[in-house]
Amino acid sequence: MGDGMNKPYSDATGKEIDEEVKRIVDEQWDRTVKLLTEKKDILEKLAHLLLEQETIERQDLIETLGPRPFKEMTTYEEYVAETSQKDNKSTPAGLEDVQPNTPGAKTDSSSDKKDS
Repeated sequence: MGDGMNKPYSDATGKEIDEEVKRIVDEQWDRTVKLLTEKKDILEKLAHLLLEQETIERQDLIETLGPRPFKEMTTYEEYVAETSQKDNKSTPAGLEDVQPNTPGAKTDSSSDKKDS
């Protein structure tokens, strides 16, 4: 009677799915190996630091690796403001006049008002 699993696709589609998953996993494996190889010196610095100290903190990382190559955001508000600015810069064509919903911002709800 089968193994109790009913697939909503054919065996051929299942084979295509398996091949695509394998391709993605292989691609990411290669990418990971390349990244670890390129950053081997950094990994060795961190390994030595961890052998000296049981735990490391943010300042230890900065001293070992140097400052981060991008602006650090330490609060949720900074993160939201930064991502909001990025979103506004990439408004799709035709939607430039649409205003994003921002908490606390006044919205034009004239279409919601009933004539008295």
